[in-house]
Amino acid sequence: MKRIITFIFALLLLVGISSGVSAKQTLQFSCSAQIAEAFGKSVIDEIEAKNPLNVDISIASSHTALQRLINGFSELACIAYPLPNEYRQKGYVEIPFAKDKLAVITNKSNPVDNITSMQLRKIFIGNIENWQQLGGKDEKIISLGPNRETASCDNFCRNIMGGHRIGYNYTADTSTRVMQGVKDMPGSISFTSYAAVEDDNELKILNVDGVSVKSDEYPLWQNYSMVTKGKPGSKARIFINAVFSERGKEIMEQRGMKPLTPKGFNATAKAE
Repeated sequence: MKRIITFIFALLLLVGISSGVSAKQTLQFSCSAQIAEAFGKSVIDEIEAKNPLNVDISIASSHTALQRLINGFSELACIAYPLPNEYRQKGYVEIPFAKDKLAVITNKSNPVDNITSMQLRKIFIGNIENWQQLGGKDEKIISLGPNRETASCDNFCRNIMGGHRIGYNYTADTSTRVMQGVKDMPGSISFTSYAAVEDDNELKILNVDGVSVKSDEYPLWQNYSMVTKGKPGSKARIFINAVFSERGKEIMEQRGMKPLTPKGFNATAKAE
């Protein structure tokens, strides 16, 4: 009899453990490489520690993240550019959550500290090719940039290029891959999320038009948004609530971002 009771107890315990595991749902999440590096990975750790939810993240460009949502491969996407109107009209919901600066980065050996918007434009057009022209060493400028389908490229072009076509010596597949390229190549210059590089001592961040990237007067900004197909479902709402929580805001502020007040999203509303 004892043996039977012990067996039943063990079986119940096993069922209980299995039920606990199966009760943990999975959110399919597509995220811009910039946002994943700057913020997303930290928030995912918080969410998975405090909620019965696993977050399966796919990191790509903002364009690809949005396409994954549209094609049903994700339930939530994070993008670094405004949601096109055509998708708003189709019922997609955009929830802006932060502003981040677009940092201009160079190799840490570069003695130049400041660059103007016009000089940046001329570098990425190809009209300035040596750091000596900017008060630096007699060293070739190596321009490095992300794929043109990335939001960081779109945002940089909108802020700097004035309608001119941007050109690079080297192209990286994502916004954050440029960071390693700049570290490896003396004379290089690129741009990416400030939140992704603000504590990276292996890179140098240039002032733009005499303004430090740490100042609110810094001229290069980009907006981050979460997007769902229709109203957010229960799993997406867990993630969104975590982003707008006090801890989410704290993480953003620690990384140099400016949290936004939620608009068009009610944390207490019933999920669809």
